[in-house]
Amino acid sequence: MIILGILVCIAPIGFFCWLLFTLALLTLPFVAASTGMWTMNSVLDGLAPFQSERCPLVSPS
Repeated sequence: MIILGILVCIAPIGFFCWLLFTLALLTLPFVAASTGMWTMNSVLDGLAPFQSERCPLVSPS
């Protein structure tokens, strides 16, 4: 019974750790896309005066 009690206490902790890890992995693409879009819209706009033909990502304003 002692071993069963220990397993019953540890199993939910392991389940929630696995769940948190899985949900974190599923949100990584959304976070990466949001960060990339924010960077393209805010940081690179300040670089527009320095645009060259080698940097086609920045469109002139």
